[in-house]
Amino acid sequence: MNIQVPDISESGTATGYAWQWSGPYALGSVREASISARGFLADHGLVESDLSAWELILTEAGNNCVIHHRSDSSGLTWQVQLLFTSDRVIARIHDCNQAFAWPSDPHLPDDDSESGRGIFLIHTLTDFRKYDCHPGGNILTLERRHTPAVPREDLEPILDAMTEELAACYESLSAIFKFTAEARHVTRLEDF
Repeated sequence: MNIQVPDISESGTATGYAWQWSGPYALGSVREASISARGFLADHGLVESDLSAWELILTEAGNNCVIHHRSDSSGLTWQVQLLFTSDRVIARIHDCNQAFAWPSDPHLPDDDSESGRGIFLIHTLTDFRKYDCHPGGNILTLERRHTPAVPREDLEPILDAMTEELAACYESLSAIFKFTAEARHVTRLEDF
């Protein structure tokens, strides 16, 4: 669905395709959200490297929501919203957990640490990050730019034009070789 989504990014209003998911605070729902999001993005032509990056980003963000879930918010859900535009994907992850200070420059934890890599991965794989804390919950906004995909129907005319140009170049090259071969046997320029 092509919709106008206000205030989802720092750049203001963006036009694109939107997707939304919500589910319980459970690790199984993290996988469901990330796979569903990947399918939505694939349907809109995102390339494999971007699809894998978004799957990892949303998995790490979802894991943080579920692992740090407050027991007093049982029955509530966490949500993921995606906006696919011509040059970027914007994600908003909303949870009802205890707020924390998002680090401006996260570092990898020690090798023997069992946690702490998620924020580093999210930071590394995104172009923009903003974490807002509100009384009703927290919103993590993430953006990642992508190369606009060329629709398949637009490739056919491009391939046809390239084929014609290649054929013309081949004919020109053949004519040059033919004239060069004839020039070896001609002694006068007028005869050539």
